[in-house]
Amino acid sequence: MGKAETTCRESRNALYWARLLSHPMANSSSSSSSGISLSGLLGIAFVVLKLTGHITWPWIWVTAPFWIPVAILVVVLIVVGIGVLIGALLDK
Repeated sequence: MGKAETTCRESRNALYWARLLSHPMANSSSSSSSGISLSGLLGIAFVVLKLTGHITWPWIWVTAPFWIPVAILVVVLIVVGIGVLIGALLDK
């Protein structure tokens, strides 16, 4: 194999890896799926069970799988925001 062939092969390999690494999903550490989440599945099941009369829970708990993850996210964002504000105030 000559030097020109080696250089050409290296160029193709470099181009391949550059394209691969520039792909939007290349930097993602987890795979994405378009499926339903566990909480979404539970929420749908609870609503169906409530509407068919199999459970007599209050609606607040039937819909809990939909709003509890959002509530947890809001609490985490508030705590992080307070931490950032305290850190900014201590740096002054």
